[in-house]
Amino acid sequence: MGHDAGRLAAVREGLTQVLDRMEDLWSRASCSRAIARLRWLSCGLYGLRQGEMLGRGTASQPFLAEVAGNAAGDLLRFVGGTGRALGAGDLYLGNDPRAGGGGLDDLCFLAPAFAEGTLVGLLGMAGSYPTVSRGGVRLAPELRHEGTVIPWVRIRAAERPVPELLAILGENLGLGEAFAGEVELIARVLAAGEEGVGSLCARYGTGACLGALAALRAGCEAGLAHLLVRLPEGPPKDPLPVPVAAYREGGRIVLDASGLPRAGLAPVPRALSLAALRLAVKEVFHPEVPALPGLGGWEADWEIRLPPDSLATTGGVPATVGRFLTAQAIADAAVAAFAEVFPHLAHAPGPPALSQLDLQGERDDGSRYAARLFLGGGAGASVWGDGLHHTTPLVDPATLRPLEEVEEEFPIRFLRFALREDSAGPGQYRGGAGAVLSFTLTEGRAEVHAVVAGAARGLRGGVRGRAGRLLLETPSRGEQVWEGPAAMGLSLAAGDRLTLEGPGGAGWGVPYRRSIMRVEEDVAAGLVSRQAARRQYGVVFDTAGAKDDVLTYRLRKYLLNTLAIEDVVAGETLLD
Repeated sequence: MGHDAGRLAAVREGLTQVLDRMEDLWSRASCSRAIARLRWLSCGLYGLRQGEMLGRGTASQPFLAEVAGNAAGDLLRFVGGTGRALGAGDLYLGNDPRAGGGGLDDLCFLAPAFAEGTLVGLLGMAGSYPTVSRGGVRLAPELRHEGTVIPWVRIRAAERPVPELLAILGENLGLGEAFAGEVELIARVLAAGEEGVGSLCARYGTGACLGALAALRAGCEAGLAHLLVRLPEGPPKDPLPVPVAAYREGGRIVLDASGLPRAGLAPVPRALSLAALRLAVKEVFHPEVPALPGLGGWEADWEIRLPPDSLATTGGVPATVGRFLTAQAIADAAVAAFAEVFPHLAHAPGPPALSQLDLQGERDDGSRYAARLFLGGGAGASVWGDGLHHTTPLVDPATLRPLEEVEEEFPIRFLRFALREDSAGPGQYRGGAGAVLSFTLTEGRAEVHAVVAGAARGLRGGVRGRAGRLLLETPSRGEQVWEGPAAMGLSLAAGDRLTLEGPGGAGWGVPYRRSIMRVEEDVAAGLVSRQAARRQYGVVFDTAGAKDDVLTYRLRKYLLNTLAIEDVVAGETLLD
């Protein structure tokens, strides 16, 4: 049976609906607040060859979906090594970053999916359980902390749980008796997913469904091959080595990430590096290959080169922020590797990570609480336009909770939440603006562990956005300021004011080529100050706030005729 466009679309849409239902069932009843409230989860179907992604849910966090694909491939190797076959009703659990997992927080649940008696793939569920890694953001070397590492273990066999094993795991994961209930929920969700996959196969035929998914993957491979023929032959001859380079070699596509250690990145396991690189390729090319984000296996003929030691393997286990920081930096470097050849598809980097505050507090009545706050940054610009304001990085799945909800639950009163002026990276297309979040404690005290994000570099003449900042104002010590990237600990008392400023997205293109009208709009909207408009864009305003057309024309003509792109990027402060 041929795979016409209608059948391909129907199979893909049907599988997406099955996985969407799994996500909905899981998020409604999970004991993890990160899953139930923030939807730090992913549900997908993975192939039996190497754990390649066959589909993922609409709300799945892209990075967690890639991590689950790594885990599926590692589980297939593990099961094959034991000589044990995947059986109906089996359920496996793991989180070891050195064996395909993402981080200690990210538990991966995998189960075989059968349709009409045939094993068609692995259903994977990956979600965040913050209790697994001890204490959240802590001041530890390279942003690492202790937690429970789980190698692959079968926690249900033929639909029967192992109560003694679940009890031990529950205690070690910090979930206690709730873990057994969570596993029962996950088993029901996976059963619903398997039933949905079975119904899809019964409707179109098992072979036809698998063939349709294979045809979609083949279409992605062909679409990428048509685009990537434009890559240069052989490695770059630039004397300044780049962290990631993309080129053709002997008829193969090479994504060479061997330069990552020179970027000064903290080590992460090989599986996370691969996930970040695949995610970057999808981010760049999905406008031309629309099916790419939900599929894997298209890189089977690629050669992805990773460093032999520093980033490919690691003796430690990355913590939440540590793994996202490095994975996002790897993804940004990969996007930049394609920018010269595909400027219409690549974009400047956004925030390298979310800024994060972890509060361990005590109320006046002695009761204790733990609160975690996130703040995003501006997205990077591209030839398609300016970056979005106050968004999250590609890799990090966290989101900011509604402020009213936080105030109701904790002794916190928010004083300001607005876009941050002059934070966006200047460029012909401006980066997105970061946000400003200011609050005070209404009672008691708290110990705060903070991670403040750094700046994102511009592309093709664009200038980096401003780095994140943390400001503490106290009656006794005045104002203290920390510039990102930074990690610090501090004490907060009732009445002290803590302000977290998110980073801006990077700009694209030379700032002096930005439309004057757009600069005027940015000044009117409070995104760019009049001083920054003159210094960064060459647009002059008089003391009354009106644009000086004569000075603007003269200044822009001088700058465009005398400054090279390298001068703009090297200076970054531009005019004094």
